[in-house]
Amino acid sequence: MKENVSKFAPPVILSLLGLLLLILGGADGQNPMFMFGAGAILITGIFSLLYALNIAKGALKFVVLGLLLLLSGGLIYSNFASIKKPIDFLAEKEMRYEHIVQRLKDIRVAQLAYKKVNGKYTKDFDQLLSFIKNDSIPEVISIGSVPDDMSEDSALFLGIISRDTMMIPVIDSIYGVTYMATRSANVPLDIDQLPYVPFADGETKFKMEASEIDRNSVMVQVFQISDPKPFDPSEPMKVGSMTDPSTAGNWKEER
Repeated sequence: MKENVSKFAPPVILSLLGLLLLILGGADGQNPMFMFGAGAILITGIFSLLYALNIAKGALKFVVLGLLLLLSGGLIYSNFASIKKPIDFLAEKEMRYEHIVQRLKDIRVAQLAYKKVNGKYTKDFDQLLSFIKNDSIPEVISIGSVPDDMSEDSALFLGIISRDTMMIPVIDSIYGVTYMATRSANVPLDIDQLPYVPFADGETKFKMEASEIDRNSVMVQVFQISDPKPFDPSEPMKVGSMTDPSTAGNWKEER
């Protein structure tokens, strides 16, 4: 009796455990890796029981072993896929967000120039694009060369150099050599595409807001540009604020 218990108890327990796990996994919506593991336990238990009953012989033994091998392969693949999926997501997110952040920076510099000329920000992308393409902005330039041993103010005082205010096309002023040197080399500058969220459906625009708020009894201009359909809902990118006179973005500087 004791011999029979010790012979049949382990396979029966394994079979019941595998069956229970499959039922619970199906009810809870467990991932494929869990279900493969439960199925492998169940088949192992059944095979052990057949072996204890001297039924698992010949071709049947190889069939069951083949099934176990298939389940093991499925479990390995499922495990690999579960690890690869978040890695692929992070890589895709990093690539997308590099473009999104750069575009937000490009819009921000245009907004700052627009406010400099018009005294306020705009919430209309058509108006902002027209400003970039068609308007000019006053810019102070120095005429002459400053000697190496002299400051610019001293050279100006002595008349070695002079300053003049010229009207420069907005596009040349805000997207000049200095600014372009700071941009990501992976993100081309396309003025007509500034309103659109990169890698979206080609029609999704950034949400651009502009208004004024009371800050210590002084009315100040504010703007905010945000991604309405972020790739990662837990980390939507935006620049500016509608509640604070800030022009900072919410991205990490190393991004």
